Amino acid sequence: MRPLELQLCGFGPYVARTVIDFERFGKEGLYLICGDTGAGKTMLFDAICYALFGRCSGEIRKPSLLRSKYAAPEDDTEVKLRFQIHGKVYEITRSPEYMRASRRGNRDKPVKHPARVELSFEHELLTKDKEVREKISEILGVGYEQFTKIAMLAQGNFQKMLFAPTAEKEEIFRQILDSRKYQDFARSLGDQVSSLKNTQLELRHSIAEQLRRIECNEGTELWVEREQVGDLELLKTGLLPALRQKLQSDQEALLQVMKFRQIAQQQLAGLNQQLSRAQEHEKRQQDLQHAEAAALLLNQEFTRTEQSFNQAKQALREDAELTARLANLKALEPEYASFEGEKLKHSELLVRLQEHSRQQERLENTLRQETESCTKLDREHAELLLSPLESVQLQQELARLEEELRQLDELRGLVTRRLELHRQQQEAKTEYDRVKSLYLQAQAHYQQLNIAYLDAQAGVLAQTLEEGSPCPVCGSLEHPKKAELKQDAPDKEQLEQAQHEQEEKLKIYQQHSEQLALLKRALEEADARVAQESLRLLGAEYQEAELLTLTAQRHQEISQSHAAKQGLMQQMLARIERKKKLEEQLPRVKADLAEHQKELEEHRAQSVKLELEQARLQSTLEHFRARLPYADLRTLQQETAKLQAQSLSLNQAYQSAEQQLHKLSAQRSELTGKVKELKSQLDNYQGQSVAELTLQISKGRTESEQLSRQLEALQLGLKTNQDILVDLERRGQEEQQNLETLGWMKELCDTVAGNLTEHQAKISFETYVQQAFFRRIIVHANERLKTMTAGQYELKLRTESSSFRSKSGLDLDVLDHYNGTQREVESLSGGESFKASLSLALGLSDEIQRRAGGIRLDTLFVDEGFGTLDAESLRQALQALQSLASSHRLVGIISHVEEFKTQIDRRIEVRKLTAGGSQAQVIV
Repeated sequence: MRPLELQLCGFGPYVARTVIDFERFGKEGLYLICGDTGAGKTMLFDAICYALFGRCSGEIRKPSLLRSKYAAPEDDTEVKLRFQIHGKVYEITRSPEYMRASRRGNRDKPVKHPARVELSFEHELLTKDKEVREKISEILGVGYEQFTKIAMLAQGNFQKMLFAPTAEKEEIFRQILDSRKYQDFARSLGDQVSSLKNTQLELRHSIAEQLRRIECNEGTELWVEREQVGDLELLKTGLLPALRQKLQSDQEALLQVMKFRQIAQQQLAGLNQQLSRAQEHEKRQQDLQHAEAAALLLNQEFTRTEQSFNQAKQALREDAELTARLANLKALEPEYASFEGEKLKHSELLVRLQEHSRQQERLENTLRQETESCTKLDREHAELLLSPLESVQLQQELARLEEELRQLDELRGLVTRRLELHRQQQEAKTEYDRVKSLYLQAQAHYQQLNIAYLDAQAGVLAQTLEEGSPCPVCGSLEHPKKAELKQDAPDKEQLEQAQHEQEEKLKIYQQHSEQLALLKRALEEADARVAQESLRLLGAEYQEAELLTLTAQRHQEISQSHAAKQGLMQQMLARIERKKKLEEQLPRVKADLAEHQKELEEHRAQSVKLELEQARLQSTLEHFRARLPYADLRTLQQETAKLQAQSLSLNQAYQSAEQQLHKLSAQRSELTGKVKELKSQLDNYQGQSVAELTLQISKGRTESEQLSRQLEALQLGLKTNQDILVDLERRGQEEQQNLETLGWMKELCDTVAGNLTEHQAKISFETYVQQAFFRRIIVHANERLKTMTAGQYELKLRTESSSFRSKSGLDLDVLDHYNGTQREVESLSGGESFKASLSLALGLSDEIQRRAGGIRLDTLFVDEGFGTLDAESLRQALQALQSLASSHRLVGIISHVEEFKTQIDRRIEVRKLTAGGSQAQVIV
């Protein structure tokens, strides 16, 4: 992959659109990325990573923080990368999510700009993030993690890899190789071993718990075996056989008790049947006694009921007289109904008369109030007839006062403006004098230096004269008396500096002169305006202080008069508005008055008619009261109801007595038959009494319950011991299997975790895998290190551990071919350490590309680390990088080293801007 062009806008320190044209560097060689510290050199590689994968080269910079802090709210933030791979050109554009100003509506309210990505190639366009990521991984052949390790070599990480002990190198390689799965595998084995140990303890605890639950008597063989068992072997040979023997004897005892309980239950069932027959005989005896007593009571009740029936039959003959009286009262009901109707009409008429009287009184009061109100409104309207004319006069007076106030305010503004101009003129005059003095000083200084410079030119020329060479002024070949060069004479640069200062101060002096002239003209115009307005408004010219005092007094007087007239005007407007309302209200009031007068006359005529109708109804009611025996229909109805109730009561008493007599007769016959049947049944019973049978049953039930409890205890103990036997056999097998698994699992776990005996090196499974990878990195790294050290040094993986107590397997030594010694890498100097770490970085890049199927990236970035090298080491490092840059590969070096600028012509210079942000420029 080779980048062709990178564009950044509002991204990191790059505010304005910045274009990096990588095609200007060609297809191979070195180029330098240099500039101010913190200007954004590494941000260029971050931009490439972000465009391709949506992530930066390091986890410190997150996509949500990539928007430039110098960007305006309406500016866009995006990265566009055009690159070539396998002869095809791709272009990808990506923007992070950020807040920006709204481009329509409320611009002060920020809106969220969503993340966006576009990948275009061969007339295709992908816009979904997942599709773009998959396509980028497909065409590059590597993902984000591999790309950043292949294309970006940060030397600080490899300095750690060079010197770190095995434990720290494990963590470094864990990130590079993603070898955490091997560490997780070792932890998983350790967790399984711990789980097996916990299972073993749980099994021992559960077996001990089951032993405590065994049902047995103290001193028996099983009790002795239970107390002595201590391990799995004793459990198998002693306790389990004794438990099986105990179960067999308990089973035989259980069968014997079940047989005895069955016999007892059969005997108890026979006694219960006899008891049922005895209880039934006793119940019949009780029923007979109850029936004979009931028959005696029933005969007595029958005699009383027969007497009541005869009395009711005699009273029923008196019902004829009540019937005749009821008929007479029924004949009077129509007349009473007419009487009640007339009374209702009379009551309703009285209510209407009362309501009519109240309405007439309300109408008279309303008419009186409306008459008074109409008279009052007529008087008020007459008083308001002159208000419009007076309001016009007040409006004219108010307009005159407001104009006079405006003119006074304008005059006060002119006076204030004139005072301000005078103050500005005084300040400008003071500054003008100061600037003029500085200019004259600079002019005198320049003239003094100019004269001294001209005087010194003869001495300068004399320094160039040689005997036999012609003088450029007189042509003489001899120079007997040369002019002397003054030691304090100024040079040309000092003279030009003095001339420049003189010109700058002259410009300032001219500017202040023009400003002072402008202020003078403005002050003269202000004086003329103030005099003119003072004469027109106050009749004479005054000084500024007097003018301000007089205008303030006059302004206060007019303001007070204006406020008073304004109040009168408000009152006048209110009166005019009231006059308009009265003119609208009076016709309505007079019309309502006439209507109410008419309504009152009609109401009075209606009152006369109602009074006549009330007199007629009163006469009719008096006629009814004279003819009827009762006061009203209600009294008549009460008397009728009373007679009807007496008649009904006599009939009901007769019928009730007759029904009760028939009922008692039937009950007496039924009860007589029942007594005969019970006597015949009692004569046939032979057997024991209930008390005797109850005593025998109680003894049998007690014996049966004792056998049941004994049987239940035997069953419970037998079931408990059977379950314990099965559980102990199962747990014994589990414990045997768990011990076997724990043995080989513990050995495997110690091997994988590197926790072997003290006579072996402590190398974990993860370290063993990392060793294989590290050896391949060292092979590639030594190819570069031999070039950079002229064949002196070679890295070598240490095969022996210095201590069996600490982890080993990833420690490095260096082989010195000049003296044939092998020593620790910590003995290397600073420059030699850098070469070794750079070699490791390049070796890692080579190995990852090899592991990725031979993927080759045509661009490589090397970040910092060259500041510790001397001149020779720097030359050797550049030679190694130049060999790396051959075969159509571009290598970008990010560095502050000044020597690189003289040795690498092609570069990207990044510099900070004073206004904020950075700017990048390609130089070829």
